[in-house]
Amino acid sequence: MPEEPPETEAVRIGRDVASARRSFIIIFGVGIVVTITAIVLVLKNRPEGNFGNGYGAPVPTFVPHVAPNACKKFGDPCEFLPGKLGTCIVKEQCSGAGCLFCQSQH
Repeated sequence: MPEEPPETEAVRIGRDVASARRSFIIIFGVGIVVTITAIVLVLKNRPEGNFGNGYGAPVPTFVPHVAPNACKKFGDPCEFLPGKLGTCIVKEQCSGAGCLFCQSQH
């Protein structure tokens, strides 16, 4: 029988790369299928009800902004703009009910 020529390094490396590529495809393919299956099972079997944000805290609800009351007395705290504090001040050289106004503290 004739003796086969020895395998070249290039042929051996090519075969090893092809084997590694097949292994990675199998490993990652199975991993993806298992992950998707787990996600689907969890979503299908989750309990009913409102569990908030998942950390035990209630889900915040929208609270509309209520307009602040007009100033009644000099020095009272007031809301200059939504979320911005102010103080009730008297207009200079003014007399009457409309002399108090809210001035920003910033």
